[in-house]
Amino acid sequence: MPRSCSAIINPKILIWARTNIGYSIVDAAKKIRVKEEKLSDWENGKKYPTIKQLRKIGKVYKRPIAVFYLSKPPLDFQPLKDFRRLPGQIAGIISPKLKIEIQKAYTRREIAIELYELLEGSIPKFKINGNITDDPDELAKTIRKKLNFSIKKQIEVQNNYEALKLWRSAIENTNVLVFQTSGIDIEEMRGFSIVDKPLPVISINSKDSPFARIFSMLHEFIHIIIGHSGLCDYYEYEKQEEEKRVEIFCNRVAGSLLLPEDQLLNDSLVKSKMQASDFSLNEIYKISRVYMVSREVVLRRLLIVGKITKHIYEKRITEIEEEYLNLPKKEKESRPIPRFRITISNSGHLFIKLLLNNYYVENITSRDLSDYLNTKLKHMGKIESEVMGQSVEFGALN
Repeated sequence: MPRSCSAIINPKILIWARTNIGYSIVDAAKKIRVKEEKLSDWENGKKYPTIKQLRKIGKVYKRPIAVFYLSKPPLDFQPLKDFRRLPGQIAGIISPKLKIEIQKAYTRREIAIELYELLEGSIPKFKINGNITDDPDELAKTIRKKLNFSIKKQIEVQNNYEALKLWRSAIENTNVLVFQTSGIDIEEMRGFSIVDKPLPVISINSKDSPFARIFSMLHEFIHIIIGHSGLCDYYEYEKQEEEKRVEIFCNRVAGSLLLPEDQLLNDSLVKSKMQASDFSLNEIYKISRVYMVSREVVLRRLLIVGKITKHIYEKRITEIEEEYLNLPKKEKESRPIPRFRITISNSGHLFIKLLLNNYYVENITSRDLSDYLNTKLKHMGKIESEVMGQSVEFGALN
């Protein structure tokens, strides 16, 4: 994607970006601060904006400037099927912030596809298949095998952030783009998926706890496997029958994937208990720390395998919820998270590796990298070292 004084962009993309966000020529020209005739000339391909003007366009249209160099417009924003039915939530109503995040996910996917084809010629197929009629536990076993994620590896994890990193890496290795969003309330979105192949997408909310993000990610991964895109809250009440069936199935497979029935029943603490007995919160906590899963997942799995009653399940869940409500609000960290780590967290290793590998063979420029990742070039050395394991081109910038 060469650069010159003029930005030789695709005029069709310029029109697409403007109409997609809902601006008229008049409105867009005002926001970009150019004359309507000039914007019209750019859209007709008679003239081209400068790089500085293109950056202003990208800011107004909420698009990375590299998208304007694509050979064809990305898929139009498709409102995802809305599985949310939380109290106070209205299905089908999406905030502007969330809409932008979904648009960004679609755009990044289109960019990734084009760059993958430039680099490799073809994109590996997503090879895990499933159906909502499958046995949840059997499908979970198949998925774990495909992910090459052993129980031994899971038990050896030291903390919840390491667990999140390992599960995310395993999913990205199946050619799924995993992004994180910020600035969206958890009440509105904990996760969503785009099941289009190749390179389907999962997006999870960085405001959530690590354990919650792991479950969200696996839940959305199941959506991809069975071919159901959606905005999800992972609750199973107050839903339409078909939506409820999909969510229950995805929850069940995700739970089984995190804590397989055989493994749970053979756990020494669980084996010491009779069927339909009681587990204290301390015992639930111990099990959760062994397998690096949330206490809610442990309780749900114990209920499903018959080790606790529904009454005990509801009682313990209520106690956990009360604990959360009584927790003191976290003070802001005295040491802010480095910008390069935020970029890696939000973009994911798969997307960043794809960008860097295209940069190495001069398919894109360093300015493209900065634009795609929405970060300054001075951070690229640290990003490269973290993601690639070495500094190939940006070591001098560390």
